[in-house]
Amino acid sequence: MISIIIPTYNRANLLERAVDSILKQTYNNWELLIVDDGSIDNTKDTVNKYLNDKRIKYIYQENKGQGAARNLGIKNSNGDYIAFLDSDDKWSEEKLQKQTEAFGKYPDIDFCFTADIINTENKIIVEKRYENKTNLPFYKLSGIGISVPSSHVYKKTSFTKIGNFDENRDLIGLEDNEWSIRGYNLKGYYIDEPLTEYFMHEGQITKKNIKKNQETMKILPAQVDIDLTNVCNQDCFYCKQFVIKRRFDKIEFH
Repeated sequence: MISIIIPTYNRANLLERAVDSILKQTYNNWELLIVDDGSIDNTKDTVNKYLNDKRIKYIYQENKGQGAARNLGIKNSNGDYIAFLDSDDKWSEEKLQKQTEAFGKYPDIDFCFTADIINTENKIIVEKRYENKTNLPFYKLSGIGISVPSSHVYKKTSFTKIGNFDENRDLIGLEDNEWSIRGYNLKGYYIDEPLTEYFMHEGQITKKNIKKNQETMKILPAQVDIDLTNVCNQDCFYCKQFVIKRRFDKIEFH
């Protein structure tokens, strides 16, 4: 079973899009944990209409940040696999099915991720694929990590190996980067299909934290060799920021 975790904070107006994309999945062996990080809008009312589906659970916590919300979801999960979906993103209908098949075909991998579509505020749609078939592109220090977080499915044992997300409030919006750096030795599999849609908009946590990159670099794990001498030359919102260059030789591209 896949445990899907949606951390959310004051996104009642966007949450339905994410949940509806889960309900449309061709793969049905999942549970959904919606972790409300202290919302003061009508998030609870939005979630209530879905709770007739016994696979869906609502968990509330006082505002502690996205990392803490994800950790609470992991703690309450029952699946052997963990998938994260941000409350403002959505999946294509076959996403979980194709990722499940990948885990079956390659049982030694720790995670599976997909190509994605970036939907910007001005409605321009960018399909983001990885042309380099031997190594991942630059590791971005802007909250994006390897591809977008919503595209990943992990074996739950990955969190046993690496630990949970850092709940340091200075890392809010950048938790994925810090965790992925600790987990750089995890073995992954890439599906070259845009099965995840990532939405960029005003009020986005990641966007608000771009200016914190230099400060964040000081608190990233020192045990990982970080090379900041290379800057991504791609003309995109994230790649214009500081980047970390690292080879991921264990990633298989197909």
